[in-house]
Amino acid sequence: KAQATPQQSGRSVQMDVMRISVVTLAGEEMAPLAAHSDWTVHDIHNEIISRLGSDKNPRLRLLHKGTMLMPGMTLSALGVEDGAQLTLVRLADLFVVTSQGDSVQVWSIENGDCVLTLSGHENRVTHVVVSWGGTTILTSSDDGTARIWNLSDVGECLQTLQGHEGPVRSAVFSMNDALVLTGSSDCTAKIWCSETGICRQTLRGHEDIVLSATFSNDAAMVLTASRDHTARIWSVAAGECLQIMPGHENMFSAVFSPDGVAVATASFGKTARIWLTETGACYKVLRGHEGNVRSAMFSPDGSMLVSAARDETAKIWNAQTGTCMRTLRGHQDAVASAVFSPSGRKVLTASRDGTARVWDVQTGKELATLSHSEPVTTAFFFEDGALVVTSSADGTSRIWRTDNATCMAQFSGQAQGVCTTWRA
Repeated sequence: KAQATPQQSGRSVQMDVMRISVVTLAGEEMAPLAAHSDWTVHDIHNEIISRLGSDKNPRLRLLHKGTMLMPGMTLSALGVEDGAQLTLVRLADLFVVTSQGDSVQVWSIENGDCVLTLSGHENRVTHVVVSWGGTTILTSSDDGTARIWNLSDVGECLQTLQGHEGPVRSAVFSMNDALVLTGSSDCTAKIWCSETGICRQTLRGHEDIVLSATFSNDAAMVLTASRDHTARIWSVAAGECLQIMPGHENMFSAVFSPDGVAVATASFGKTARIWLTETGACYKVLRGHEGNVRSAMFSPDGSMLVSAARDETAKIWNAQTGTCMRTLRGHQDAVASAVFSPSGRKVLTASRDGTARVWDVQTGKELATLSHSEPVTTAFFFEDGALVVTSSADGTSRIWRTDNATCMAQFSGQAQGVCTTWRA
């Protein structure tokens, strides 16, 4: 009979083998391991590391039936039997960013500790984003400023972006991190150099609060949405308004398609709309919701759009024809947001009913329900869609596995982003 000897465990007694399979979050299977019930999780770690053949010792975690396995426990004590399957997670330096009041906290997912607090704003923090390069954090605040912070042990404030005459409601980086875009209650948006903090353009023309502002992927254009019932497209280089898209009642949000050819808007008027960027013409009106549409987002390839509404549903639409492909039913209160996974195969919704839900795009079937005790205010996928972050009015943020709805970690505050990612 085959024999098993734990790697680096100091035990030399030969023991009967049990076979264990190890799969990654992406579903890739390693060769089966030959182990014994007396082995600890640490022994399994060492065996996997020896197979990886790396000079560096990767930080690994193993899960069995959705439960994280602690390194010192034996397989028998954990109920791992012959033929069991373990899930392998490789950890980079993974942190969740949350906001509470006028400060921002950075939490280690590995041990749940708050490793950094960013303080300096003089009023409520309204929005937080992590730079695409993962080295800085951008915050906006009701104090009328945005700030860029160094994501290091000291959390130094690198730039304070001052110039708005009202609360700053949103702030985003361009995809190369060279520019920052802010939107404010003073009816303007501003484009800043992230390195110097100098304002390069002030975008004037809206007649009410700017609710959202975003760059196109190539950072050549800016899209803003306002309570003045319009969305506008602007030239980044010239700061001039290129297109005005009117007609919505109380527009909530506006986003570019991945290729920048189209724009999607959501509004109080129970519709979402698709517009052509070049002409500003309304291409499709997406009708079918029975309540105000809170958000509309394109799929990663731009072929679909998902909308979230107060009628307790989300809908998946064909972005070319404007036809409704799926209606996602199951929430018991208004749906605040809906987003696609990076693969475009799943949709994640957040609702006032205290749940976030994961759905299969192809079938419309609900795959997982992720529960809080109060309305879920934010929910987003990260990495390959295997994990989800949710935030709730109950004052907590949580990380979940999407395949079995297991809560893997919980933190205080409203989650705003993830600094680095899990690796399959």
